Amino acid sequence: MEPREQTSPEDFERHVVRALFDDDEQVVPALDYERIDAWAQAVVVQSQDSTSARQPSNSRSSWPGLQQRTLGALFAAALLLLGVVLPRYLRQPRVHLPQRYQTALGQRSTVRLADGSSVMMAPGTTMTVVDDSIDVIGEVYCTVASHQKRPFIVHTKNAVVRVLGTRFAVRRYATEGASRIVVEDGKVALRKVARRMDSDAGDRAPSFSVLVAHTVAVVTDSGISISRGVQTRDVTGWTNGILVFNNIALRDVLTELNRAYGVTIQAPDSALSHQSVTLEVAVADQPITQVLDFIGEALGAHYGKHGDRYVLVPGRTAARGLPRRQEMPKQDQIPQPEKAYGK
Repeated sequence: MEPREQTSPEDFERHVVRALFDDDEQVVPALDYERIDAWAQAVVVQSQDSTSARQPSNSRSSWPGLQQRTLGALFAAALLLLGVVLPRYLRQPRVHLPQRYQTALGQRSTVRLADGSSVMMAPGTTMTVVDDSIDVIGEVYCTVASHQKRPFIVHTKNAVVRVLGTRFAVRRYATEGASRIVVEDGKVALRKVARRMDSDAGDRAPSFSVLVAHTVAVVTDSGISISRGVQTRDVTGWTNGILVFNNIALRDVLTELNRAYGVTIQAPDSALSHQSVTLEVAVADQPITQVLDFIGEALGAHYGKHGDRYVLVPGRTAARGLPRRQEMPKQDQIPQPEKAYGK
C-alpha cells in the first residue's frame, strides 16, 4: 500500500473549509472523511504529547496552543456537519406515508390531491396515494393539474401511466386480467409492466406508448392494443351515473350493475349469461327492477328475488307487465352529474 501524502493540519483544514463552501461538485466527493476524523484526533493527541514533554513551568504557556488546536478540530467538525452532512440530508426526498381510499359497491367518491388534481373513484375501488403517484385496484377518472416537471403516475397490476396534465380513466379490477386506459383530453404515456418471467426484461429500457385524446388502450400480459377515434363517453359515462352497454355479454353487464347498484344479480344459466345486451342505464333514476325487466324482455327471460339476490332465468312470465324498449331513458333524460349515483 502506498503511503498517503503528508498534509499539515493547517492545509487539510483549508481543504475542508473550501469543500464545504465551494459549489464545485468535484470537490465535496473528494473529501476523505476517515482522514477528517483521524486528523481531528491527531490534533488533540499531538497537543497532549507536546504538553507532557514540556516542563511543568511551561505547562501554563502551552495551554493556549492546546485550546486553540482543540477548538480548531471542533470547528472543522461543525463545518463538516453544517456544510456537507446536513445539506445532503435536507436534499433527500421526503417520504410521505401512503393514504388509502376505498369506495363501497354502489358508491362513488372524488379525492382532491395536494397538487390540485382530482380523482373520481368508481364503485368497489381501492386507491393508494403517495405524493404524485397512485395505485389503483378498480376504476378511476383523473383530472390532472398541469405540471411541466412533475408527472402524475397511475399504477395498475400490469401498467404504468405517466401524464403532465390531462383527463383520462384507468381501470383494472382484481378479477380482471387486463388494464384499460381511456384518454379524453391531452396525452399520456403508457408502459406495460414487465413480468419476472420475461428473461430479457432487465436488458431493455422500458418503452412508452403515447396515447392522445379519444384513444382507448388495453394492456394484457401479451402486450398493448390501441384503438383511436373512440367515443369515450361510452366508457367514461359512469362518472355521470350512466352505464352504456353496446353488444356486451349479459354476465359482464350484471357485473357492472352489481357494482353500480350495490346488489347481487345472478344468471346461472350459461346460455343466457352469454347472450349480448345493448342498453343504457341511468343509475340514479332507474330502479334495478326496471333494468331487469328490460333485460328480461330483450332476452326472453325473467327474474325472481331470493333473499337479497336477484336471479335471472330463461323464459318469460305473464305475471309481470314488462316495459317496452322505448321506455328506457332517452339522451335528453340523462341526469346531470349532481344527480348521479353515489353522490
